[in-house]
Amino acid sequence: TDTDTEPAEYDAAASVQENLDSGVPVLEILTHHAVSELYGRSHQGGYIFYVDPATGTGMVSHSLSDSGPTHWNDFANQAPDLGLGSAIGDGEPNTTAIVGALGKDTYAARYAHDAEINGFDDWFLPSIDELTAIYENLHLLGLGDASASLSYWSSTDDGQYAWVIYFANGSTYTPAKIHDHHNVLPVRSF
Repeated sequence: TDTDTEPAEYDAAASVQENLDSGVPVLEILTHHAVSELYGRSHQGGYIFYVDPATGTGMVSHSLSDSGPTHWNDFANQAPDLGLGSAIGDGEPNTTAIVGALGKDTYAARYAHDAEINGFDDWFLPSIDELTAIYENLHLLGLGDASASLSYWSSTDDGQYAWVIYFANGSTYTPAKIHDHHNVLPVRSF
């Protein structure tokens, strides 16, 4: 017998969220809706902020309620310049590189890496472009759960500094990795 289950079929009478919840593939939903209609929808542990319309893959974010502001790296290690990428898709390898360089301790990438949110444990610290997409595709539209009063670390570094976005106005800047404290907004791919 065939144990593979067929994906759910798109239901034109159902909402985008209902189709997602029913297991309709994102690529199928995109044949009926614009990518922007997926932004802010709850999917696989978080809120959709990015979708690749060619593949139906994407990313979700979710706030990490049990972590307060933290530094980018731990105080035991000098802030290494890892030359980490800024593009969409760089957050996961950036986080792997940071955790590999800094090990076990308490710092932004570790919080994201160790997060268990809504049944998922493959979260990572977003790159600056991924964080910008959260700001533009969720936060500015009143979607998602990022706080307007917080600034969030990205996994993109620049020497002894790392990129941050302040969600009150979208400004980006590069504070020192070891002295400044900012928040963590984990993301994961689907």
